[in-house]
Amino acid sequence: MNFDQALAGSTTLDEALSSALKVIAYRKGNQSRVVYVAGPISSAGEHKIVENIERLMEFQRALARELGEGAFVFASPSIFTPDIYERLRIFEMPRDEREDQLRKFFDTVIESKHLDGVYFTPGWERSIGARREHETALRVGVPITLLS
Repeated sequence: MNFDQALAGSTTLDEALSSALKVIAYRKGNQSRVVYVAGPISSAGEHKIVENIERLMEFQRALARELGEGAFVFASPSIFTPDIYERLRIFEMPRDEREDQLRKFFDTVIESKHLDGVYFTPGWERSIGARREHETALRVGVPITLLS
């Protein structure tokens, strides 16, 4: 089970969250570790989103290689592909509303108790969303690792 398959029928953010949590729970039941990679995406401005997503995914791929086949390593772009963004019309929302909804989405993912850790990429502290994810991980006791 992967995010693309599970979110294929999602038409709302709530449906996407429910489907994503099912994937994460499934992976937690079938893999030794489930970890989330967090970092800045839109904090440097909308013109940097594509570049920041690629950077985040490079960290995700490197961590997946490091942790090996027994780990499920994902980042927000693993869930929110261009197709999902388009189908859910996320970028049609006012920026503040969009950012708030996505922060709540990932707070719920971190609060789900399915994660074995949250890994933060360099520069995470410049991102409002990543800072909130850091606070959420601290609050619920999910281990935090700072990547370099």
